[in-house]
Amino acid sequence: EMLRSHCQEKELELQEKEELLQSEKKVKESIVAEMQKVKEALLGREGELLDLRRQNQEITENKATQGETIVALEAKFQEERRAQELSLGQLEQRRSQLENDVIRLRQEKGEADGHIQ
Repeated sequence: EMLRSHCQEKELELQEKEELLQSEKKVKESIVAEMQKVKEALLGREGELLDLRRQNQEITENKATQGETIVALEAKFQEERRAQELSLGQLEQRRSQLENDVIRLRQEKGEADGHIQ
């Protein structure tokens, strides 16, 4: 009887230990699952970070390109302005020359009119 009682006690202890082990196993599985979720979330964030870095790089390159374009356009504008100023100067010279020609022709006409009378 005592042996039977002792065996039942040991059986109960064993059963409790098995239940405890099962419980610990479930906790560990839960922790592993949670760690997996965290790992996946971190990988997702890493992907987002790489994408943001790539976008930032593109923006930086675009700004540089735009800056170069602006400098080139400003240079072209200055060049065209100089050419227009040059053309304006030439036109001014031509106008002055034509005015002188008109004055000379009027004088010649006046002299010719004077000779006719």
